[in-house]
Amino acid sequence: MDKNEFCEIFRQLTGARAESCIEITQGNSSALKYKVSSNGHHWMAKMLEASTERIRWYNSLAEIHGLGLAIPDMYITPDESKLLLLSPFINGTGLDSLIEFSNPTIISEYGRQAAMLMKRLHHRTLINDNYSEDLKARVDQICNTVMMHRLSFPGLDACIDFVKSYSAFAHPGKLGALHRDVRPENFVVGEKGLSLIDFENGCVGELEADFVYLTTMGETKHRHFAKSLLLNYMDGCVTSEFWGKNLFYSTLQVMEYAVWKWETKQKQISCQAHNLMIQYNSLKSIEPLWWNEV
Repeated sequence: MDKNEFCEIFRQLTGARAESCIEITQGNSSALKYKVSSNGHHWMAKMLEASTERIRWYNSLAEIHGLGLAIPDMYITPDESKLLLLSPFINGTGLDSLIEFSNPTIISEYGRQAAMLMKRLHHRTLINDNYSEDLKARVDQICNTVMMHRLSFPGLDACIDFVKSYSAFAHPGKLGALHRDVRPENFVVGEKGLSLIDFENGCVGELEADFVYLTTMGETKHRHFAKSLLLNYMDGCVTSEFWGKNLFYSTLQVMEYAVWKWETKQKQISCQAHNLMIQYNSLKSIEPLWWNEV
């Protein structure tokens, strides 16, 4: 789809003419992205393939409102094949570049502000009566796929045993809107303060699952920020229940990443699984080693 086609779809769905339309190429997303100016407003416009799951997700997001959450409005093309997502364009600086050279006090303050945004995102309870069954099916599928591809990575057997024995299948905690990519790169500091962007990978799930990148997958240089965010989000007390669920979802995500990398690039993972095993003492410790070192 070229820019002219994109602008025409924008006009058909919104009733407004795109006065300017600049393609944005950076980032890992597969979505078409444009900065669109129309009637004095500037938008981040994304075009995605439509699916029942995605439509359900953005309908869930529509129920959530909060300052600093760049939640997009959703438009569906007449043939129901595409989604157009519009959110205000934030002209700012990514938090990852700001905290890299900041002192601990400033980083802690950014963590506090980010925690407030996460509380706004998570405050509304969402319902999924089939969550336990869906989660168990997800675990079975990923374990079977790992075995089918004959994948091999550090701690594989421990990962499979751990996720299959997870005790929360029958008793999930509070469900809410999960961003699923909570990391400094997706926080932007603009004129109106800190904002959380890029909701296209989200889903409904247990809230503890939204911090996997910060606790397990993220870079070492971001751990001071991660600790500040979690402590402020948890009002100063990160519980063993949180760590247990976080470890489960961290392990599951590493396994899903292993499958994705094999199916898309025919490559095995190594360092992610190795780091998981080291940080959590081969899944015998629910609190990551770095937590008391920051």
